[in-house]
Amino acid sequence: MGNSTVRLFLTITLSLLLLIYIIADCFFRESAFHESNNFAASAQEKLGTGFFRIFFITFCDILYPIFAGAILMIYYSFAPNKIKTLAFFLFFFLITYLCSILKMIYHDPRPYWVSPSVKALECYSEYGNPSGHSMMSIILFGYLWHKHIWVWVEKGQLGFLSIWQNEQKQMNENLIKESIDKDKVSGVHTNPSKTLKFCFSTGAIVLIVFFILFGRIFLGMHSYNEVFLGFFYGFYFIYMYLTYLEDIFIALLHSIIVKNSHEINENFHYISWMLFGLTFAFYMIFLLVPIVAFEACKSHISIPEIWYLAIRTSCPSNNMFKMFYYKCFLDCGIISTCFGIFFGILFTKGKHEIIINDINFEPYTGKNFTKYVMRAIIIILVSGGITGVFSVLPYHNDIYMAYFVNINLGTLLGGFALIKIVPFIFSKCKIDQEGDFLKYNGGEMILKSEMDQEAAIVSMKNSDVEMSTSTKASSAN
Repeated sequence: MGNSTVRLFLTITLSLLLLIYIIADCFFRESAFHESNNFAASAQEKLGTGFFRIFFITFCDILYPIFAGAILMIYYSFAPNKIKTLAFFLFFFLITYLCSILKMIYHDPRPYWVSPSVKALECYSEYGNPSGHSMMSIILFGYLWHKHIWVWVEKGQLGFLSIWQNEQKQMNENLIKESIDKDKVSGVHTNPSKTLKFCFSTGAIVLIVFFILFGRIFLGMHSYNEVFLGFFYGFYFIYMYLTYLEDIFIALLHSIIVKNSHEINENFHYISWMLFGLTFAFYMIFLLVPIVAFEACKSHISIPEIWYLAIRTSCPSNNMFKMFYYKCFLDCGIISTCFGIFFGILFTKGKHEIIINDINFEPYTGKNFTKYVMRAIIIILVSGGITGVFSVLPYHNDIYMAYFVNINLGTLLGGFALIKIVPFIFSKCKIDQEGDFLKYNGGEMILKSEMDQEAAIVSMKNSDVEMSTSTKASSAN
C-alpha cells in the first residue's frame, strides 16, 4: 500500500469519524453538559480555587489572544523558514475566524451560566461550543510538534523507530544518487540523545494540552462535549493542513510574490490591480459572513435571563459587546490579519530569490540569542502594538465601529506592518539575516523563499540535465 493510498484512507476515515461525532453530539450534548457540570463542581470543591485556579489559568492563557499573538510573533522571529511560517499564520487565523462563527451557530451556554454549583474562575462570556482553547491548542502545538519534534524521525535520528527510518533514509539516498554526486551530500546519522529528547518533548506537549483541556472544565468555562468537539475539530483541521493544505497556502504566497509583486526589472514595480481587486473582494466577503451570522443571531436567538444574571454576577465589568454573539462577532475580526499580510506582499518592491534550506539548520545559537530577542521585541511592538492601539479606541457603544475600526482595521494594519515595516527596522538595526522574508538589501526589498530538500534535489537534477544537454550540443557542433 503506497503512501498516497494510506493518506487517502486516513483522510476518509478521519472525515467520517468527525462527521459521526458531530451528528452524535446533537443527541448526547445536553446529557454530557449536565454530567460535566457535576464533575466540574466536584473538582472545584476537592481541588480548591486557590493554587489550582492560578495553575490552570496559567496554562489556558497560552491561548488567550494577547499571549497567543505574542507567541506567534516570537516564533516568527526565530523560524528559519518564513514563508512556511506565514502560511501557518494564515491557516491559524482562518481557523480562529471559523471557530468564532461556529460558536454563533451552536450558541451553547458555558457551564457557569446555567449551573449555580459551578463557579466562574475566569471571565469569558461569549458562547462556549466548541471550545476555542481546545481547538486552537491542538492546532498550535500539533504544528510545533510536527515541525520541530517529528522532524527528528524524518531525519532518521531516533533509534526506536529504526525500521520506518531505514526505509525513509533509503528513499532519500536513492533520490540523492539519481540527482547529484553522493560525495556532496552529508549523511544523517542516528543520534541516541534525540530519542530521550523526542519522548520528553512529546510528553511535555501532551501534558500542556491536557492541562489546557482539563483547565477549561475545572475553571467552569466549558463542558465535556464542548472540549471534545473543539479537540476533534482541531485535530482534523491540523491533519488536513499538514497533509494537504500547507502546500496550497505556500503556493498561494509564492504566486502572489512571483507573479504580482516582483518583476525582472527591479527599478520599476508593477502592482497587479486585478489581483488587488480580487483580494479586496474576498476580504469583503470574509467581513460580510460574520455580519450575516450576527444579524441572524440577533433576530432569531433569545437569551435566557439566567444567562445574563450569571455573567453580570461573575463578570460585572462586562458590557453587552463582550457577551454572547456580540463577542463572537467581534472575534471574527482576526481574519483581517491574513489580508494585511496579503496586501503587504502586494505592495512590496524587490526581487525574488530562492534559498535552499540546510536540513541541519539551527534557527539560533547562544551567540546570537540577543539578536533574536531584539527581533521578537520589534515584531511585538510594531505589529502587535498597532493592533493594540486600535483595539482600545473608543467605539461609543457602536458594535459596527468596534468591528470595523477597533478589530478589523487594527489587525489588518498589524499584518501589513509585519510584512512592510518590520523588515525595514531589522535592516536599520542591523539584525536582519539570511532567510528573512522581505529582507532589505541596498534599499531594495528582497523576497527570500525556501525550498525543501527534495525540491532542491529536483532543481539540481534539472540543472544537471540542462548542462549535460548543452555540453552534448556543443560537442556535436
